[in-house]
Amino acid sequence: MAMAEAVDIARYLIKLAATEAEPEYLSHMRLQKLLYYIQAWSLVAKEKPAFESPIEAWIHGPVVRRVYPVFAGYGDSPISFHEASSEGLDSEMKNLVASIWQGYKNFSAVALRQKTHGEKPWLEARGNNAPDQASDAEINLTTMRQFFEAEYDKQAMPGLELETLRQAERDFAEGRTVTLEELKKVI
Repeated sequence: MAMAEAVDIARYLIKLAATEAEPEYLSHMRLQKLLYYIQAWSLVAKEKPAFESPIEAWIHGPVVRRVYPVFAGYGDSPISFHEASSEGLDSEMKNLVASIWQGYKNFSAVALRQKTHGEKPWLEARGNNAPDQASDAEINLTTMRQFFEAEYDKQAMPGLELETLRQAERDFAEGRTVTLEELKKVI
């Protein structure tokens, strides 16, 4: 998976949101929180960030500062479909983004804000700041990875450990696979 630009991921989220019915339109705040979750789950599933841009712990939750001015003009309104694109992303990144979209699309902007406000990465970055105090503190990627790995472990089916999945992905990427027919012979 090549390192993508956060704005390209944002534009792909806009495309996904525009192509299906959803419970709430895609606002700028909702988009920013989805970028945070894409980064978090990429750190867990792929063991590397989805994008290089830092995520900051702003008053209303995580924000990718580089993406902020691109869509800030929309305020609380829906982001226009004209902003949508899938350029700049390879198929692996599109699959990751689509997967996170499926998992989080039913959360409203407010629900995502509340969710992030209860999670260690945002809380830790905010430190002792008052709830209404501005902050540009960066959310630590290691903290994100550790927190979301623990979240995965809480929900995983027994026998479906994260390291097993990672090893399977490494094996597949390096061509160490078996066919279904070969697997049937072993079973």
